[in-house]
Amino acid sequence: MATTTLHQQEAVLLAHALVARLADDAGARILFIKGPTAVALGVRPDRPSTDVDVLADRGGFDALCAALEGCGWQRRNTGTGLRRAADLAFEHSAHFIHPEWPCDLDVHYSFPGFLASEAEVFEALWASHTTVEIAGRAVPSPSASGQALVVALHALRDPDKATSQQDLGHLATALGHLDEGQKHDLVELALAAGAADTARPLLLSAGADLPAPADSRLLHSWELRQRYAEAAGSLWIEQLSRATWRERPGVLMRAAVPRREELLSSHLVDSASRKDVAVLHLRRWRHGIATLPRSMSVVRELRRSFRG
Repeated sequence: MATTTLHQQEAVLLAHALVARLADDAGARILFIKGPTAVALGVRPDRPSTDVDVLADRGGFDALCAALEGCGWQRRNTGTGLRRAADLAFEHSAHFIHPEWPCDLDVHYSFPGFLASEAEVFEALWASHTTVEIAGRAVPSPSASGQALVVALHALRDPDKATSQQDLGHLATALGHLDEGQKHDLVELALAAGAADTARPLLLSAGADLPAPADSRLLHSWELRQRYAEAAGSLWIEQLSRATWRERPGVLMRAAVPRREELLSSHLVDSASRKDVAVLHLRRWRHGIATLPRSMSVVRELRRSFRG
């Protein structure tokens, strides 16, 4: 019997329709972010997506995740293992894969860069949300302004990446055509969701009128987390410094030799032999050693910032 395999872009579009149907059945409010919905609203360049990103109202998050698992989607263990430095890790979603679907699902309960509470962020985006037709189904999406903030914050997490620069350039052009009323609405949404300071570079480039930046630990964490893209070891160094003396041996062991499921999840590997696991550990150690000087520098900067 012949079998048919979905192409990745087909899977991405169909998965939007699937998740929307499951959310409706579960009574969960969701908003699709980034990807095809952002492209349709003109705030992201038209390029292929490899996964589906959806922001769920916290009240419906567990129900949606359970519905996905009921359809054969498997939740990946993507926890960082950080506890004392978790405020810097920005854990924010559950990651799902399916053996017959060549795309991933990221179900977010929050989105890094929005500094308001999870409920405030979702309600602010929901209040002006729209729908976009994907795979023959109208799916919920933030407004163009909301999607612009999401795309901007995602790009600003690692602004030196080529795709981040493409997205920020595209956004600057798109927002440059806003009239004063639209700029005002964009700023109001950014303020309500706690993104006025984190998305400040983009908003200023669009000619938005912003209040003076706030001085908060959350904002400092965001600004420093932007520097972690090439210095991920700094998170573990900070975790170690915050741990008690009794906790430190365990922290060192967890950092150097993470549990098998954590290691495989971080490399998006389903299964591996002992040799494969050893190779992944070796690759991780080499990267950690190579970035150690940068990691130490980031930690020193973090401490100076928080002391100030």
